Amino acid sequence: MQSVKEMFNTSTPRGRLVQILYFLVLCVILVDLVIKFTEGPTMDVFFPRLYSWVFVFLTGYLMWSIVNAIQGRLWRVVAAVIFAALSILAVSGTPDSFPFYAPGQDQHV
Repeated sequence: MQSVKEMFNTSTPRGRLVQILYFLVLCVILVDLVIKFTEGPTMDVFFPRLYSWVFVFLTGYLMWSIVNAIQGRLWRVVAAVIFAALSILAVSGTPDSFPFYAPGQDQHV
């Protein structure tokens, strides 16, 4: 708990920078959601994007927690590289191929 307080301490330059970065990310998400809200039906456009952002943050928090829980520096770097590679694959991959759709899932869509 003490490390969380130190991270959000605005009296240090690092804490101030973290606070500004969180605010900028929140602004980007809000602008994205407002744009999606005005595009069309809320159930078809807004909520899938909202759930995508929630999934991204929960996944990022899980990765951050796992990397911080690892004690050895080498294993911490290895885990971070694996997570980065999987994240790049998820962002750049084609959504209609195997890792993104389970076999047979396209029959139910």
